[in-house]
Amino acid sequence: HPKKAVESGFLNCILINSRSLKNKLNELKLLLLSETYDILFFVETWLNDTVSDGILCTSTVYNVFRCDRLEKSGGGVAIFYKKALKINIIENIIVCQEVLICDLISTCKQKIRLILYYRPPKYNLELSEHIIHTFNNFVPEYLNCLILGDLNLPKLFQPYVNQDPITASFETCFSTLGMFNMNWAPTRMENCLDLVLSTSEHLVFDIISIEPFCDSDHNSVSFKMSVSASKDKQTPKRNFRMADYDALNGFFLTVDWNELFRGCKSPTDMYRFFKSSKFCH
Repeated sequence: HPKKAVESGFLNCILINSRSLKNKLNELKLLLLSETYDILFFVETWLNDTVSDGILCTSTVYNVFRCDRLEKSGGGVAIFYKKALKINIIENIIVCQEVLICDLISTCKQKIRLILYYRPPKYNLELSEHIIHTFNNFVPEYLNCLILGDLNLPKLFQPYVNQDPITASFETCFSTLGMFNMNWAPTRMENCLDLVLSTSEHLVFDIISIEPFCDSDHNSVSFKMSVSASKDKQTPKRNFRMADYDALNGFFLTVDWNELFRGCKSPTDMYRFFKSSKFCH
């Protein structure tokens, strides 16, 4: 029961890249009838107005929020949640993005903001900047927040690869917002495309990449979400990709390292001296 789940301190959740729900309505019905999950996040629903909420959600246990792509087929996102939960829709952006934003309110009146997003792989930098602007506006410092979905950015959070400008912009955004990547397991071939990002390392746990939903080519991601985790204090995170390494190299070339380490007798002494010097403060 979801009320008992909230009282126990966590909810069972799943993120699914369905690659169409229109042709998987029977499988969706069975999944909802199992009542395994308190909240189900779907991306690439491929829905439109020919599929009503009544057809989509025949279960008496769940409600659904959805944001369909309007101009052409494909895309779309949806959130199914048990009716005993209190979830308020905040924003439904369908102009050029497929985003759902809502607040989960726990029994202790604590809010957790949930943002579900699908970014098509062909979105250019200008369109991607729109969703980055949305993230910046809807991830407040005073709330725990989850951003979930498929960004189609295989190089995101990969420290030793050259990033394209779109990937770099998203990574800078998430770093600035203090988001933690909670899912490192590949979800499509060798790439981790389906992400669960959190403003708190304690908000999500037991995260597992599991078999795809029906014939989807993406693994699903199951996890537990804490509804009792307090908001972490914001800890600034260094974004080393933004450093001016040419300027740093130029500065370090001006240092007389032999003179600086003259009194050191070992590499360990040199390291300790360097750590305590002006270079690290």
